Amino acid sequence: MSNVLVIHPDDRSTDMLKVVYEGKGYDVITDMSVSEEKVVEAIKSHDTIIMLGHGTPSGLLLLTAMEDSLAMLSMMGMRSS
Repeated sequence: MSNVLVIHPDDRSTDMLKVVYEGKGYDVITDMSVSEEKVVEAIKSHDTIIMLGHGTPSGLLLLTAMEDSLAMLSMMGMRSS
């Protein structure tokens, strides 16, 4: 297991961002059907989290399964606003 987790929703419009992590041995989540529990567990077990994709100053814009996870992380104080 790597110390780095990349969360990069599978989105053709952000494929160019794959160069940030491909071939580096990082753990990557691209599947938006991953459960909230698995995402939180993955985040807690890594030292560095890289979130790639479309976003706003409030955070990464994701599909519903991931949005719930990020909302929970914000409430837990694990993510800055």
